[in-house]
Amino acid sequence: MPHVDQGKHRALTRAAIVGRALKIGETEGLDAVSLRRLASEFGVTPMALYRHVRDKQDLINTMGEFVMEGLDLTVGFRASMRWTDRMRRAMLNFRDQMDERPLALQLQIAYSGDNLSAFWRPIEDVLGILLSAGFKPREAAKLIRIVSNLLAGYLLLVRPAAPTPIRRAIAEIASCCASVSSSGC
Repeated sequence: MPHVDQGKHRALTRAAIVGRALKIGETEGLDAVSLRRLASEFGVTPMALYRHVRDKQDLINTMGEFVMEGLDLTVGFRASMRWTDRMRRAMLNFRDQMDERPLALQLQIAYSGDNLSAFWRPIEDVLGILLSAGFKPREAAKLIRIVSNLLAGYLLLVRPAAPTPIRRAIAEIASCCASVSSSGC
């Protein structure tokens, strides 16, 4: 019977797997995250991961929940603020906090789980602002849909795309061209 390194198995937890998957995704893009890759990085067989995640979609869902946890659109709110100022502050908070979570939008799109609490909190924050401003629930829901779509579209446009081998190669070529042209060659 082959020797099993118990140290590797103790380090192999759901949190460790998700943390490593997030690091890979942030540096190489979400497509680079695979159970086979993670198993290789942990020095275990892919089957060892299945004690902690059911499949790749379960991993993606857990990554999404982890990334969205703690998102707080009410940071910096003051009681004296008008609802328009609170809405503006909430949108700026969303932008800033999403910038700190490079995979968040991709993971929201890929999410198919049923633990939506981390995803609902920002919506509840905005809903609270709109309802306190006097909007009817149906109007507030429509506004949330419009604002969230506009904001997500904006973030997708201004956020640099995830690195890919082609983008890295183009960046390297551009860097070489810049150094060649600056040296006068």
